[in-house]
Amino acid sequence: MVTVVLTQPLPRVVALARKLASAGHEPLVCAFTELQPQPDEIGRLANLRWEDYERVLLVSPSVVQFLLEALGGHLPEDARIGVVGPGSLQALRGEGQSGREVDIVHPDAPPYDAESLLAHPGLADIAGRRLLVLRGERGRVDWIATLASRGAQVEERVLYASHPVEPDEPVRGALAGRAGRGESAVFVVTTRDAARRLSRWADTHGFGTWARAQRVITVHPRIAAALTEHGWGRIACIEPGERSLRVALESC
Repeated sequence: MVTVVLTQPLPRVVALARKLASAGHEPLVCAFTELQPQPDEIGRLANLRWEDYERVLLVSPSVVQFLLEALGGHLPEDARIGVVGPGSLQALRGEGQSGREVDIVHPDAPPYDAESLLAHPGLADIAGRRLLVLRGERGRVDWIATLASRGAQVEERVLYASHPVEPDEPVRGALAGRAGRGESAVFVVTTRDAARRLSRWADTHGFGTWARAQRVITVHPRIAAALTEHGWGRIACIEPGERSLRVALESC
């Protein structure tokens, strides 16, 4: 059993925590961000005219979740999708298809980021084509301008807003207790903002030195660099997605 400190945004992280608990681990939800859906925008997705777009680009697993909820759990057979990483791909294929296949472009190898998606041949010859980007309120948008510079007609819809939150008192107490007893834990950090806020929060509550001595799992070299900058040393960089995380935890 591994004590796993999950810093991914609410509410999606709660489902991940349940799955890890079922696998025999001890998850602690230590989120620093809560995603709040935009009901009007999500409601519009039920009437989305997929045939109007060359491709619909989904920037995160949370976008996939909100899209599938709006569509009743299934993508139409004529959907042409683009995703950044394995986490979104797993969410689409595992939750939304029931065995059906749709046209999905995605990076075939790490690093899984916007640059890798832009390099995909399916997004090369897009002059005059219409693209729809479904994203959150925060996050990088410079890559969207690159699509426009290639001559694409790009429409954006913001499906959720991100709000800062603080981990609750039981989580703080659990981590302080582990630090005091010299017990171990594995931290999971999937954004640079979470790396920064986790480091400051742990320092504020007196267990920053202990936390930085623990193993930390992340999903991109840029996040690993941010963790290093904030004093973390035992960093493992894995592919995004629940499957990769479970494999990494089994080796801890």
